[in-house]
Amino acid sequence: MITSIFSKSKPINFLVVFLIVIIAFTVAQLKFSRSNFEIEQLALQAGIFFTCVGTVFLLNFVVSKNSLTKKNNYEILLFSLFLLLIPQTVLDWKIVLSNFFVLLALRRLISLRSQKNSMKKLFDSGFWIAVAALFNFWAILFFLVVLSALVFYSEN
Repeated sequence: MITSIFSKSKPINFLVVFLIVIIAFTVAQLKFSRSNFEIEQLALQAGIFFTCVGTVFLLNFVVSKNSLTKKNNYEILLFSLFLLLIPQTVLDWKIVLSNFFVLLALRRLISLRSQKNSMKKLFDSGFWIAVAALFNFWAILFFLVVLSALVFYSEN
């Protein structure tokens, strides 16, 4: 049943993934959150939720733009299921933002395959990883991916 739904790129896929993200977010809030219900907290949680949804759309864009998979949406299903599997990840806004910026950096690194504007793409990916490291220190380890891409795609 899952393969019949997600084997082709359809709008129903995004609806199912959106519902899974809502369930993951609700489970995390009900089970693990210890904060009071205030307007500031509600605005922060809404921002985290929309960042998670934006990450799903960005992931789908990266995969479809670079033809990483065939015409299916398994990647967004797996991402949303991982959010459901580890719901504590949506509680910390710094990790969610760091994840979004790392995904932006990986988008630029994957696009290095075209061999156009390589230096600009390497700079952009390094910039996004530096921004991600401002929110979560361990995102700095993704600079190793930038260095390996530099070695792999260097012209000399």
